[in-house]
Amino acid sequence: MEKMTLHYDPLQIFKASRTPVGLYAREKWLKDRQKPDWRAAFESTLALLYKGQSANGSWRHSVTMTIRQLFGLHLTIRQPTPQINKALDWLLDKVQRQFHLNNDRNKEITDLQMFEQLPFVAGRRDGFLLGATLFLASIFDRQNHPQILSLYQLLNEDAQENQAYWRDLTCFNNILRAFVVHPIYATKGAVRAAVGRLKALQTTVGDWGHQLPFYQIVNALAHLDLPQAENQLQRAFRYIVESQRPDGAWGTHQPEWNTFLVVHALKNKNLF
Repeated sequence: MEKMTLHYDPLQIFKASRTPVGLYAREKWLKDRQKPDWRAAFESTLALLYKGQSANGSWRHSVTMTIRQLFGLHLTIRQPTPQINKALDWLLDKVQRQFHLNNDRNKEITDLQMFEQLPFVAGRRDGFLLGATLFLASIFDRQNHPQILSLYQLLNEDAQENQAYWRDLTCFNNILRAFVVHPIYATKGAVRAAVGRLKALQTTVGDWGHQLPFYQIVNALAHLDLPQAENQLQRAFRYIVESQRPDGAWGTHQPEWNTFLVVHALKNKNLF
């Protein structure tokens, strides 16, 4: 991939951050792990992430809140714990019930604030629950569990037939997010079909239209090793260089999150 040079340091925004995203950046990219203020912030944030977990494994008996807390725990401790496993079991039970009852397809999640600093988008509840649960199961070492593999296979077959989960763009984003982190299914036909669809949607600016979140799609594609994904990223990265703010960040809404997604993508491609 063509080398690129950023005009400003994108790591400035993380230097005093106490969010899960910021703590990840400070540990991995700024090498703050041995600093007392990082350790104090880490312990405080970790306690907040675990706080309020119910006996059944959920937070507030809420799918969205449980997914938020688990994603935060992925950014901080990154290893499964008994509390994390209990939460995953609760989410997987919700997924199974959803399939049996088939009553969530027309339900929408509209609380956009709950999706801040998440790699998922608001929209159809069934696609969000399924995509986020598979993503979390994969990154917390359940990627080879038979239940997880069977769900991935179902979605892989759906993609070949352009079924509902892949037609709806909010579901498309959330399901693709799960696929790109799975060591087997990141190379399957569903991903190639999704990347082909993104190619058709990409504009001359480098984005994929207003219905798909630019920085999240960039980050998802940067997990892949496919020529079509590389070509799209090349165009997107040119726009990223041109649109960087003088403070090193990107965008006016959620600049820390946007910057995290960009830097993570650039790191994946050895460009930063």
